[in-house]
Amino acid sequence: MNQQLEPFYRGEFIAGASTGIKSFADLKGKTFCFVDPLSTSGYIVPRIILAANGINPDTDFKATQNAGSHNNVAIAVYKGDCDAGASYIDILTDSSANLAATYPDIATKVNIFADTDRIPNDGVQYIKTLDPKLQAITTEALLAMSNDPGGKAVLTKLYNVNAFQKIDSTFTMYADFLKVLQKAGVDPASLIK
Repeated sequence: MNQQLEPFYRGEFIAGASTGIKSFADLKGKTFCFVDPLSTSGYIVPRIILAANGINPDTDFKATQNAGSHNNVAIAVYKGDCDAGASYIDILTDSSANLAATYPDIATKVNIFADTDRIPNDGVQYIKTLDPKLQAITTEALLAMSNDPGGKAVLTKLYNVNAFQKIDSTFTMYADFLKVLQKAGVDPASLIK
């Protein structure tokens, strides 16, 4: 995403160029690679998007596997170990993944057939019973840290966070993602424990 700071990121669905997969409907009966069950863009969100597009990830694939990393998903699709898979966006060309160094033709042997909607980035949330004054002080402190070069370095090193943005109930950037959840039959409130 061109290294821009955004309160969201995206994932993508990839397939081997020779598999004929060009849409979600083409996935039925194919093999599919996820990252691992704890990966938001490589497992959790793709399963929701698959369901929203009429694919049951538990019954509609010939087989599934957890490849263990985003790089491994792309490599498995490239090698034909899986017909398709899910990863964070731009895995084929991302400079930190640098898959082209080992697989120079990966971008021609693996196709991207769909991107996810915006996935919310990690956030800071408070329980409802936390004193509002403490919430405000903590929020202001985190915002100040992310605007200070030293504080930003600490946040980046410890948590891989490079910025904070204060949002409120009028924030609508995730509205499209909410529609995908609803289409998949997922109530976001049921995910909070």
